Amino acid sequence: MCGISGCLSISKSVLNPKPVVDSMISSLKHRGPDGCGFYNAKNDTLAFGHTRLSIFDLTEFGQQPMHYRDRFSITFNGAIYNFLELKQELTSKGHIFKSKSDTEVILAAFSEWGTDCVHQFNGMWAFAIWDELKKSLFLSRDRFGVKPLYYHFSKGNSFTFASEIHAFKSSFFDLTLNKEHVLALLHEPNCLDPLGFTPYDNLYLLPAGHSLVIDKNLSTCRPFKWWNLTENQIDDSDEYIESEFNRLLEEACEIRLRSDAPLASALSGGLDSSSIFTKVNQTETNVYRFCPGNYRSCFNMAFNNSMDSEHELAELVATHFQQDCNIASVNTENLWSDLSSLTSHFADFSGTPLTCISPLYNYISSNGIKVSIDGHGGDECLLGYPDMIDATIKIATPDEKISLRDTLEGILKNPAYTPKHHISFAANTRIALGKVKKLFGT
Repeated sequence: MCGISGCLSISKSVLNPKPVVDSMISSLKHRGPDGCGFYNAKNDTLAFGHTRLSIFDLTEFGQQPMHYRDRFSITFNGAIYNFLELKQELTSKGHIFKSKSDTEVILAAFSEWGTDCVHQFNGMWAFAIWDELKKSLFLSRDRFGVKPLYYHFSKGNSFTFASEIHAFKSSFFDLTLNKEHVLALLHEPNCLDPLGFTPYDNLYLLPAGHSLVIDKNLSTCRPFKWWNLTENQIDDSDEYIESEFNRLLEEACEIRLRSDAPLASALSGGLDSSSIFTKVNQTETNVYRFCPGNYRSCFNMAFNNSMDSEHELAELVATHFQQDCNIASVNTENLWSDLSSLTSHFADFSGTPLTCISPLYNYISSNGIKVSIDGHGGDECLLGYPDMIDATIKIATPDEKISLRDTLEGILKNPAYTPKHHISFAANTRIALGKVKKLFGT
């Protein structure tokens, strides 16, 4: 993950962009240990900063902020997985590339299609592009908001943005907690994200699937939605959905293996990460450009003496593909200090146990791995949690309920889900199965 920041000011006398961005980018160095870049526009009223985690084109040609055709400049965090296909298309339209990075492809795409370029991208991103000719700033965030992008707007004065709230905690900004927002977050940690709000007044989050254009006069700041979940609806027959889901999952796993840096899988043992790890291990090495090292390796975080630990399931999946599962154990000795540090650094409310996730990624990073192929959110697609069975029952037809019962009975017959291997999961699954059977009076 790279760190990006920027500042557009109506004039240097109102707010000098350079020291602002210098301060912001210095607070984001943990996001990009591979380099740090800075850009100050000719009029001195715009500045970009960037800390780099190099994934594509590890050379100096991949450094940011990056410029294109003496007109466009970008600071970008994320990955555009279909950049090779887009590069080929853009080359046929007359575009010339100096690097082998996806960053330059974004710039060329913006030059070709303008703000509609985001519809061409398959990936995750948060970026800002400065158009020196039009004196305008374009920001965008990917469809599901994988990459964060916060901004502060003072009408007629300045516009600043960064990857983390932490970057705004300096003398240049006066952050005041909004009590109503805080109370709402304590009730539901994700309630403000779709609205573009944060715990602070005058500090906003660009919502997922949104873009934003700011002109040099800084007169308005209105995000607009560029993507809708209901676009490109498909045939909803069971047969089509099953085959299409499998195809999309396979393609998604394959294309994410594009990397010039080493990668591996974070394997929890759940349905999502296990499905992804399976697809990765079934992919032939000549299909795409691959990273150096063993991209089929995996890592897991074990919770010793806990029924919630899934390391045994992860080991079963890894062993099936003749891979070693690298196991890290949670160290509870510094739990409170780690929790305090992570919460402070996160600078927002979260329903995710950060003390469980961070040690795993620290362990992966310490083994020289820069990219982790994960399954965040996949369990929801794969009905991976027992409490989802109730919701499924409520909307299922009689035939679908029978199919669901048969599926759960098949799961229970699998040796991997017996109490010998995973007591907690097996027990929860049996409870869910019992609820299904109860509907039929069996």
